[in-house]
Amino acid sequence: MAAKNSGDYIHTVEIDGVEKKIRLKNFGRVPAGIIRKHRDNTEEATWKLIEWGAVTDDDLAVFDELPISEVESVFVAWQEASQVTVGESDSSSS
Repeated sequence: MAAKNSGDYIHTVEIDGVEKKIRLKNFGRVPAGIIRKHRDNTEEATWKLIEWGAVTDDDLAVFDELPISEVESVFVAWQEASQVTVGESDSSSS
């Protein structure tokens, strides 16, 4: 079954006064194994998801420049844009 919103997510951030974009694969395409393998370590799972989701090395490099205080907001916005959150499945949302 296709993800609810199958397009990539583009997040715009401002770093040191410069607008930059991070392109992330649709969160609905996350392989379940990433969540399963890291289910006991939320922080590790978050970083694995970011590494999986970055479309290019350049996107990952922009992410690496983010202040740590911005990481959660990017992660939440990414999930919201894909209309899927960690732990949600099509059957649980109906």
